[in-house]
Amino acid sequence: MGQSSVFVIRTEYLEGFDDETWSNISSQLSEDPDNEAADWVTVVLPEEMEFTHSDEDILRYALHHIQTRRAIVSEVALHNMGVACISIPIPTSSADTATILIRAETDGNQWLDGSAGPSSRPLTIERPSKFQPSVYKGTTGQYFAEPAGDRSDYYWVTVWFHKDIDHRGIPDSTIMMSAQRKIENGDFTIEDQAMHGIGKKCLSIPIKRDPDTPMPKSHIYDPTHPDLLLARNLMDYWNDQIEARKVTLDQRMIFVDTRRKKVRLADMLDVGEVLMDPWRIL
Repeated sequence: MGQSSVFVIRTEYLEGFDDETWSNISSQLSEDPDNEAADWVTVVLPEEMEFTHSDEDILRYALHHIQTRRAIVSEVALHNMGVACISIPIPTSSADTATILIRAETDGNQWLDGSAGPSSRPLTIERPSKFQPSVYKGTTGQYFAEPAGDRSDYYWVTVWFHKDIDHRGIPDSTIMMSAQRKIENGDFTIEDQAMHGIGKKCLSIPIKRDPDTPMPKSHIYDPTHPDLLLARNLMDYWNDQIEARKVTLDQRMIFVDTRRKKVRLADMLDVGEVLMDPWRIL
């Protein structure tokens, strides 16, 4: 363990995780040399918990999953890898898996009832975020936040660029104007998640779902549809910011990146109160 290039996941305790969840977790595993002295008992949190549950509720949820053997025991910490989870560090002297889980349950209960000693190592909770970094960056290099790419209260108007496009040297404003023209020409699709940042060479625009407004249809531009007008106006807004040199595009996120970026909400910029803002953080 530690500096070794080998890590171990105790797969006999993966009961309850579907193939997609485990695939997402295992694809993000890497060494964590800062945690040489501990195994980690981790419970993955469901997305719907969002910010609606207290730390105590989350801890009770985790303890239940540890008790019913639906926790992951690993030699790496998953909370540092963008996985929404709660992790409990256990000294490596607790060698066998059963002992590790018992120790995690004991430590968790101590934290729950407030009896954990002052020298105890804290639990680490990584909550699912309602926001993700957008393709837009401020002058400081910080990303503006946008709704998380898989939120059910948004859908995404997505414009697609040619799969063989070489984006190097293309000005940001040219990309934005191209995206706007694509919307006006009906060259877009309606998606239930953000498609940029996962290797698709596209740009997705988050639109708040309105139960009283039918969603537009892919490849059909209706100049009277309020959501398509909003998408077009948003392109105008961001292009104005780009031309004023207040904003730049992360072109790698649009054209190159194959995995969504993970940025803490506290490190992202709020778009603030602008005319077309459908996703203000606060």
